[in-house]
Amino acid sequence: NIEDLKEPPNLDLEAFFIDERAASGVRICVTFKKNSTSMSLTKLFWLGLFCLLLSTPTLQAQTTKPNPANFDRFIAAVYTGSGAEYISPETRRYAYMKTLFEERIVFVKNDKEKLDLDNSLALLSEVPLYSDYNKGLMRDAAFDPQQFNPFKYKFDFYSANKLMYRVDGTEYLIIIYPQERRKN
Repeated sequence: NIEDLKEPPNLDLEAFFIDERAASGVRICVTFKKNSTSMSLTKLFWLGLFCLLLSTPTLQAQTTKPNPANFDRFIAAVYTGSGAEYISPETRRYAYMKTLFEERIVFVKNDKEKLDLDNSLALLSEVPLYSDYNKGLMRDAAFDPQQFNPFKYKFDFYSANKLMYRVDGTEYLIIIYPQERRKN
């Protein structure tokens, strides 16, 4: 019916939020009131259009995690010489760093224009290199989330707060979640 297309259906939205750790970035729960036993074509159209708009990549941030297969190579690149003994697979520090790498670091690809407007984010170029055990460490010329070695930088991995760094000149953020604290 043409008259049905003039007004959108009356939808009651229960919840809409962004979860940074969710793989898709967006979770939606929609409920709506039905006055009849069957849903009208118009309501289905508007619900479908709503879901389609929310699923477009331009509306959501894309999150990725570091590749766990790179962990040993990244550690070996930073902890050379006496550092190799300091963080060998038998140590608690190795287990801590592995958990940090696999569970607490996330790369978020966002809208570059929005990031350019936010001057409060620390830049990766402002973080010094962690060259205590390898004096030859150098910054990466380009950023690739799968090849980025976070151990090369003096990030505050022990912070009680979530840390966010913008990768200079890109649409990427590096997010380091705080470690869970033991409650005594």
